[in-house]
Formats: sequence, C-alpha cells, structure tokens
Amino acid sequence: MRLKTPITIAALSAVVVGTMWAQTITAKPAAPRGAAASLPCGDGVANNFATKVRKHDDSVRASAQKGLNFLTEATLAWQKANDCMGCHVQGVTGEALAVGRHHQYEVADKDLDAVFMGILSLPGGLRRADQISHSEKGASLAFGGASLARYDKWVDEKYGDDLMKVASDLLAEQGETGEIVKAANRGIAKGPLQVTYQAIQTWQQAYGRSADDRWLTAIAKAEGYIQNQVQGWGKAPTADLQHVNYALLGLLAAGIGANEKVAVRLRDTLLAAQQKDGGFPEATTGGTSSPLATGQT
Repeated sequence: MRLKTPITIAALSAVVVGTMWAQTITAKPAAPRGAAASLPCGDGVANNFATKVRKHDDSVRASAQKGLNFLTEATLAWQKANDCMGCHVQGVTGEALAVGRHHQYEVADKDLDAVFMGILSLPGGLRRADQISHSEKGASLAFGGASLARYDKWVDEKYGDDLMKVASDLLAEQGETGEIVKAANRGIAKGPLQVTYQAIQTWQQAYGRSADDRWLTAIAKAEGYIQNQVQGWGKAPTADLQHVNYALLGLLAAGIGANEKVAVRLRDTLLAAQQKDGGFPEATTGGTSSPLATGQT
C-alpha cells in the first residue's frame, strides 16, 4: 500500500479539521479597546457574533463529519478486499476515528471495532504470529502503536494490553542511537524519522498508563536521535520536507517547547517552503504543492 492514497490523505485531513473545529468553538469576540473583557449576555453585538461563530462551526463540523464517513467506508472496503493489516490504511484511520470520537463526531462503535480488528487480528496484525517481520516491522508497530495510543487516551481502555505490548515491541526495535531501525523507506514509511515520532506517541501513552520510567528513557533516546538528525543537516535543511515535518512533530511529542531553538529553526524552514497557492511541496527547495505535505505541515 503506497503512502499517497485517498484514504491516507482523508485520514490526515480528518485529524486536522477535527482539531480545528475543537479550537473554533472556544472563540470569543474581542472586547473593544478600553472596554471590559466580557460583554453582557443581552448585548446585540455579542449575540450576532455568537450566531456567526455557530454557523461557521456547523459548516466546518459538517465537512469533517463527511470526511470521517468517507474514510470509514473506504477503509472498511479496502480491508474487506485485501484481508490484511495496512499500516497507513487502518493505522492512520484508527488515529482519525479516535480523534473524531474525542471531538464528539458520529463514529459508530462497530466501525471503530472493525478498524481496530484489522490492526490487531487480520493477517499481518499486531496480535498475529505472522505479524510483518521483514524490514518494515518497525513501521507496522509504529503505525499501529500510534493509533492504539490515540484510542487509549481518547476512547476507552479496551486495547490497553495491546498498547503496552506494542510499546514493548517498539522498545526492542529501538536502536542504540534512539531510532526505530526496521523502517526502510520503501513506501510504507518515510524512514526512521516518521516511525520514531510515532513510537514517541506510543511510549507517551504507555507512560501515562503505567508511570514506568523506562518509557521516558525510550522517549529521551528517541528525542536525542531526532536532535542529532537535525544537527546533522547543518545550515542547509534536508531536501525532503516530510523529514522536517516528522522531526518537528517528533520533538514536540517528546516534550520540547515550541520556542526552543531547534523548533524555531524547523518552523522557519517550513514557512520558507510555502508556495504562493498556500500549499507546501514535498521538497524544501520548492515545487508543486502536495496535499500530503501540506496536511502534515
């Protein structure tokens, strides 16, 4: 399964739009200069603003719901046709549906169960003895682990044992320098930077569930790997914009501050790559805007 599929892009969009909607519902009108911070409930300006915000929220929410509906149908159709665990089919979809449920979108229990059954129990799944064992095993664990972490945090604890097992399996795949080593850049993952970021997500939730310091040790090693990769780029960024994205996502997931020097450097690299149409290309040097790279950025 190649990385750039409608399912992958839809899943990524569902995560982004769902989060955007959750942020817009907290919007409040700015008080006029010199006025009190709050407006009376009966104030016409406040009521008019609230009406406009509500209409905007409803339209964004409806769009996200339609995206989740498509994503669910397309993923389950792919699963039925292929009868296997697809790293960035069920893996990314599992994250998106957990985000959707967290933000109170309509995500049916039977659909959530079906997607996670694919992640765990179909051929290649994380509970299976025939789990992916070639050079992409790290990617399989990382995609599955990230979706289990989202589910465990935002839905319920039903897959808690699976989360902890995958977190432990990822520890076995972590190299001495902190990266997930079995993650060849062969179309499933964008190499160790991507899956190391996903492993950090998994270990963060494992720590939240257990308070075991070994997860913090793994996260610290993973952060060190990403920091060294960024330092190794020197003054010129890597040519691959997605590597910049995953480096920044991974460092933030590990807990660095948004204003730390390395985060600001990566942010500025991304901003410099934005095209006139608003999108982002797959190369830091420019090019045609890519839906996938734009969604990640």
